[in-house]
Formats: sequence, structure tokens, C-alpha cells
Amino acid sequence: MSQLPPPSEAAPEAAAASEALAELQVARVVPRGLLLAAGWLVVFVLLSLALLRGMVDREQLDLLWSQARLAPLLGSFVLLFGGLVFMGLRWRALMPEPARVGRAGMVGICASGQLLNMALPGPVGELVAAGLVQRRYGVEAPVALAASLHARFVGVVSAAVITLLVWLAAPMPVPENARPFILGAVVMVGLWGAALGLVALWPGLFLGPAAALRRRIPAQRPGRVLGGLDRFLALGSRFGESLSSMTRNMGWPHVVAVGWNLLGVASISLGAWSASWALGVPGSLAGMVFSQCAVTAGAVVLFAMPGMQVGWDAAFATLMVTAVGLPLEFALAITVLVRCQQLVVVSVGALVLAVMLRRPAVVLRVSSAARRSAGVDGSG
Repeated sequence: MSQLPPPSEAAPEAAAASEALAELQVARVVPRGLLLAAGWLVVFVLLSLALLRGMVDREQLDLLWSQARLAPLLGSFVLLFGGLVFMGLRWRALMPEPARVGRAGMVGICASGQLLNMALPGPVGELVAAGLVQRRYGVEAPVALAASLHARFVGVVSAAVITLLVWLAAPMPVPENARPFILGAVVMVGLWGAALGLVALWPGLFLGPAAALRRRIPAQRPGRVLGGLDRFLALGSRFGESLSSMTRNMGWPHVVAVGWNLLGVASISLGAWSASWALGVPGSLAGMVFSQCAVTAGAVVLFAMPGMQVGWDAAFATLMVTAVGLPLEFALAITVLVRCQQLVVVSVGALVLAVMLRRPAVVLRVSSAARRSAGVDGSG
């Protein structure tokens, strides 16, 4: 199978996702995503060993592995993987008709999106994952993408709020010399979360300037750069309108999405903490929650830049030393465990992608009420 067929031509709004899915070459993308996931794991391990050389002697490393308990370590791995499950359920909760969208299928599509984000430039995985939802469940791709973006807003804003609350209310073993840097990171996360919250609640903050800028782009022969900018602004405006409509219809689905998100935070934080306990050095649980939420809130910046996984790992390991109170070698070991879990996730994504694209596309059957609730109405 060298090239994927388009999921459907029934919805013109889905053109971008359909084209991305149609042009995706499985034979290249899946191995590339898997190799990159494995490659970043190897890179981080090598960087960790280089960093530890001269700082930690061989006896300390031998002690680390000798006191590790296998069963709790495997349990922590399961808890870390649970974060992906809750991410898929969070996205499903914001679908216009979640009852006809499979839970396991959405989790698998989330894994495929992570694989594609790793293999392709930019956040292409989100776009193609929306096309997969359209293909598998008949939900129009712009509706699915708007729900995905809203789910990410819920996740990032929640992470920013939790980061601030933990910093203000929970004791953490932060060294005095590191406190100003951690405080600076907290302020940046808070501002970032507030900015994303404003965009989610009032998309007009983006739509107005985008419309004004598009009016300045010449309609005839705008050129490659301006033409690309115009298409980007048009796509952003369409999904901004979808987000605006979903925001106006906030209700029980958003409460459910926040609930799944909180369970995801708890699952990942407990997974990382139980890994430290399995290695014999249980750190601060509050610090682990703080670390996980802080890197989640800041990861949106890295999300658009493939190849920045090492940056995420470095930030997470640093916070585990400064906020959780773990020795460096244990912080790096837990970060390697998290990266191994990521390799399993993208492997699942590769399997799901291959299976789903062998099945025939589902005919689009989204009600007009559902389309309006998601901000995608073809009447105009």
C-alpha cells in the first residue's frame, strides 16, 4: 500500500485533512516515525551517560539498578500509558455525537497522531488524525479537528492552573538557588495559559486581525509567500470560528473533558512517581504533579517543532531534580522510562494507522445540529 485514498469527498470543509490523508505515504511515514522515536530515545540515553560521566561513579549506577523493583516499575509504565487513554477520551467527550465514536478507536487515533507529529514537519498529526476520525466514524474532519484543538486548550489551560495551584499551595523541595528560575517558569506558564484561555473564550482576538490581514493580500497572483499566508489565515479562521461556536455551546461535554484531563494528569504523575518509588527514591508527589503540568503547559511550543523531544526531556528531568528532589541519575532514568513509553505509543499508532487505512471509509452522516454545535455549517 503506497498511497492512501481520500477519506471522503462529501464535505468540502474537510479538503485540507482529506488531502493530507490522501498524500500520506504509509510506507515512508510509519517507519520514519518509529525510527525517530527510537532515535530520540538513543540520543537522550547517550546525552544522559555523557552528562553523568565524571559526576556519578559506576558503583552508584550499579546501586540504582540493583535496588530497582520490577513489578512496580512495570506498573508505573502502565500508568504512564494511561495518559494516552485519557487523552483520547478527552477528545471523544468534545465530539458533537460522542456516543457513535468508539473509545478504543479514539485512543488509537491519538497514538497515530503522535506518530505522525514525530514523522512529519509541523503539527501534521492533528490534521491527519482528524481525517482518520472522518474516515473511521464519519465525523467531518473540521468538526473533529475543532474538537481536538479544544481538547488541547482544555489540557494546556488546566495544566497551567494546576501548576500555579501546586506552586502556591503545596510544599516542594526546591533549592533556594533554583527558586527564582522555577518562579520565572511558573509566571511564564501562567501567562501562556491565560493567553490560550483568552483565545479559546474569545477567538475574535485572532479572527479580527486575521480578517484585516487577509484583506491586504492581493486577490490576483498574490505570490507563493502571500498565497501561503492567505491559506494559513483562512484555515485558522475557519477553525477559530469552530472553536468560537464550541465555546458558546460550553456545557456538560466540557465538564467531562476536564474530568478525563484530570485523570490523565493523575495517571501520568502517579506513573512517574511510582517509577521513582520503584527505584528506591520516592520524591515529592506534589513536585511530580508540578513537573508534569509545567512541561505539558510549555510543550505546545515544542509541539509545532518536530525534533524537540530532547528539549522536553531536558525540561522534565531538570524539574524532577529541582521540584521533586531526585538525584540526577534517577531523574534521567525516569525520563528514559517516559521516552520508552513514548516509543510504545507510536508503535501502537503505527499499528492503528495501518489497520484503519485498510478499512473502507465511513459515509459522512453528521446531523445539521451537530455541525452547528461544532461551528461547521455548510449553509454559508
